[in-house]
Amino acid sequence: MSITLNSIQPTLHELKLGLKELYGDRLVKLILFGSHARGEANPDSDIDLLIVLKNNISQFQEILNMSELRVRMLLEHDEIVSIIPMSEEDFHTRNVALLRNIRKEGIEL
Repeated sequence: MSITLNSIQPTLHELKLGLKELYGDRLVKLILFGSHARGEANPDSDIDLLIVLKNNISQFQEILNMSELRVRMLLEHDEIVSIIPMSEEDFHTRNVALLRNIRKEGIEL
């Protein structure tokens, strides 16, 4: 059974609001990628997001900063959310396979 993008819109909306509250004007982009962006999601699929932030970041610290929001999505929406934080500079300059795929198939929210 395939899951549509519409079915996760409430979760995506709440995630976007939570990330805007957490990061304010540091939040540059929020990009959905993976099976949901490709239209191949099933009931067991997680929600894959890349967040692009201004300035240098510590990925470890940003993952900790987002942990409460991720737990809330699991408890309130029964959705597992995987979030990759990245600096704006890295997003524009790095050329690894994951980023090439995100640039190609990702959906900016």
